[in-house]
Formats: sequence, structure tokens, C-alpha cells
Amino acid sequence: ELGFERAVLIGSDCPDLPRRIIDKAFESLETNGVVIGPTFDGGYYLIGFSRNILSGHFFENMLWSTDRVFRETMRRFVNNGTAVHVLPYWRDMDTLEDIQALMKDYSQKDFGQSKTIRFLKEHGFTGEKGIVSSLRYSIPRVAGFYP
Repeated sequence: ELGFERAVLIGSDCPDLPRRIIDKAFESLETNGVVIGPTFDGGYYLIGFSRNILSGHFFENMLWSTDRVFRETMRRFVNNGTAVHVLPYWRDMDTLEDIQALMKDYSQKDFGQSKTIRFLKEHGFTGEKGIVSSLRYSIPRVAGFYP
């Protein structure tokens, strides 16, 4: 036992997730057993637990990678009587369109200078819809998906 009172897991496919949301997740665990951040595609980008609430039964027989994961997870928390704080919706990077939207949204902002955006540009992503020049990696590899 490491002595942690709270733990938060964050999806690796949300490179632009602001620190303020992560801070809010930890803060909310002071008064809630669970915190969860839903994605627009029906999953979630973040989940956190207080020490006394974490249980594997919340995840047993879950139909992962579907548009029902967030709803089903919330149903399990409600049925268990667990106090949950829901964070704002955020996007994750699952498709080429998601990556293009990320690049377009941040082309003129600080995140546009990040290592993530630099990597994508170096590997052929331009941020323009439908344009991928000299793609050297497959989308699954760039996005972090390995079959």
C-alpha cells in the first residue's frame, strides 16, 4: 500500500487537456467518491477514485470502445450509491478527423507550439481537412492504437 488517498487516471489520447481540469478532478475527490470526464464519443477521458471507493466491479464485463461506456459507468456508480462529480466534456483522439480538428483549433494558440503539434506536422499532418502529406506513420500508430 502506497498510502494514496485519491488517484486519477487520464487518457493518453487527450493531449490538450488543461491542467485546471486535472486540478478540479483531484479537488472534487475531497467530497465525492468518484470523478469522471466524459468524451463526446460516449467514453471518458479521465476517471478518479477516493481510496475507499475504488473497486474492480465498476469495470467488470464493460463493453469498452463503444458509445455507451460513459453511460454504463455512470449507471454502475448510481446503482452503487456512489457520489460522482462529472467534469466538462472533452474530446479524445480516435480518428484522423479528431487529429485534424486538434491541429486546426490550436494553429494560432500556445498549444500550437507544443511537442504534440510539432510531432504531427513532422509526420505529415497539416490540420487541413482531408490533407495528409507524406504520411510516414499509420493513423493507429500516431494516435497510439496498437491492435
